[in-house]
Parts: sequence; structure tokens; C-alpha cells
Amino acid sequence: MAGGVLGAFYVFSNIMLTPMIGAAAVMALSVTGQLLAGPALDKVGFMGMAVREISLGRVAGALMLVAGAVMIRAF
Repeated sequence: MAGGVLGAFYVFSNIMLTPMIGAAAVMALSVTGQLLAGPALDKVGFMGMAVREISLGRVAGALMLVAGAVMIRAF
């Protein structure tokens, strides 16, 4: 049930945000959010996944994703 509600919210928010901030920004922010959530889920071993520590390389990659999304939105 939660997956259906969350999926509907995701689609609705993308439809509403695309005219406001543009398709490239919506996609960049969506991907960035998902890839920032990944290391957090890896750190806690969400749903039985193997626990992986957050390394300097993973933090640097996440920061570059955020910087890219900001650049897409700003320029």
C-alpha cells in the first residue's frame, strides 16, 4: 500500500514541478535524492542488505551529484 501512495506522490510531484523548474532539474534532483539515500540505507543495512560504511569517495561522489543538480537548476 505504501508503495502505491509513494509512487503516486512521486508522479504527481514530477508533473507539478516540471513546468516550474524544468524537466532537467526535476530529473537531476530525483536522481540526486535517490543516490543520496543509497549510502544512508547501506550504512544501516536496510531490509537485510549488507552493511557498507560511508567512505570518503562515496561522500565526494554524493557532493558532486548535489553540485551537478544545483548547476542544472541555476544555469
